[in-house]
Amino acid sequence: MSESNPDLESWRALFKTFKVDSSFGESVRPTSADSLDRFESEAGVRLPAGYRGYLQVFGPGCLLVGSGSKIGEMFIRAPYCADPSYELMKSIERNRQFREDPPRHLNEQTRRIVEFAWNGLGDTFGWDPEEATDPAGPEFAVYAWYRLEGVVRVADTFRGFMKFVLDLDLRREHSTNQVYKPDADEADLDSPRLNKKRIFQP
Repeated sequence: MSESNPDLESWRALFKTFKVDSSFGESVRPTSADSLDRFESEAGVRLPAGYRGYLQVFGPGCLLVGSGSKIGEMFIRAPYCADPSYELMKSIERNRQFREDPPRHLNEQTRRIVEFAWNGLGDTFGWDPEEATDPAGPEFAVYAWYRLEGVVRVADTFRGFMKFVLDLDLRREHSTNQVYKPDADEADLDSPRLNKKRIFQP
């Protein structure tokens, strides 16, 4: 399934706002549309449309937002990544294990969330494959899994999740209060409140 050019162009425009730091690894290696199609077939899951577009431009890696003592990390997984820590199939296999042997301390939603990202604090983020917000896209609701608490909705789409990543004040407020506030403009990645100091480490 090939993405529309306007969608990829919007991710390319976002990519240009990041400084690329390859000192910790190889140069940027985006994930091809064919690889994403193959993964969906092999794993039996549909990937969010925005996530597909993002991976075709960025690929797996770490987003560093902010500077100095006020910096937020976000590590993004991808299918078929050579680095095991960034391999998306880990999340699919985890969900299969949860279905076969459900942990009693996790509710049904937590067990099915497909984790595609994590921060430097041990919190993870994923989409709920049974909560489609745009079935045609498709897009799915994205949740944060705060390890000491539970899952809290972050956004309606992957693009909304990216806006969350770039808004350090919102990230701190969300992790502290653990309350989801719908954003009618969550697709707007040009909002003036978003942090402009950005580094991408592939």
